[in-house]
Amino acid sequence: MALCVGTVSVLDAGAMCYGRVWCVFEIWVSLMASESESSSSYAYDVYTCHDTSQGLTAVGLTDGFAAVDKHRSKVYWRDDKHRREESFPLAMAGAALSLRLEAGEASRDGDRRAILNLISRGDR
Repeated sequence: MALCVGTVSVLDAGAMCYGRVWCVFEIWVSLMASESESSSSYAYDVYTCHDTSQGLTAVGLTDGFAAVDKHRSKVYWRDDKHRREESFPLAMAGAALSLRLEAGEASRDGDRRAILNLISRGDR
């Protein structure tokens, strides 16, 4: 991850990644990387499609400001970020906040158990 600046989760309509133990593991690794002193600028962002009157549009929650938030003077960055993020579907955020890692699914039960054990120990 030394060459990365962050991780992006792209959610489908059912936010299925929050029910898959491998996907949650990738999110956990990303969040742990953002906490480490050597990677303090590591970001985790979430994007999905949102149906608007203009058709499908990508909408995301970003860790910090996105490049599009910075197209005007710095004094407007927070307003632009808020405007961009306010249409993010709350159900998607709710899916993330209500995930139960121990109920996460995997194709192989051995992988599931190994990931759960690794996370419970706090290994990075």
